[in-house]
Amino acid sequence: MLRSFNIIINQEKGKYTYICQSTELISTKFMNKQLTKSSNKQIAGVCGGLAEYFGFDYTITRLVYALLTVFTAFAGVIIYIILWLVMPEAERK
Repeated sequence: MLRSFNIIINQEKGKYTYICQSTELISTKFMNKQLTKSSNKQIAGVCGGLAEYFGFDYTITRLVYALLTVFTAFAGVIIYIILWLVMPEAERK
């Protein structure tokens, strides 16, 4: 990852204005990743796949997803089914 920063200092009427500009190349960490179903699955591997993609713990991801499903009038069930159909299987190593 390459980072460069430019700091511009403007002086107008005794006041200083600092502007920081950042140019950053996008990390290849997420560019090479693909969201896939996990082999660590309970039902279809959707929550496990989300956990692997974002680097979260499997159990915490499943717990948060279950809570969000309950508190959103079970809209998470529909999202889960859609993700189940759309997400590809992980490649076997």
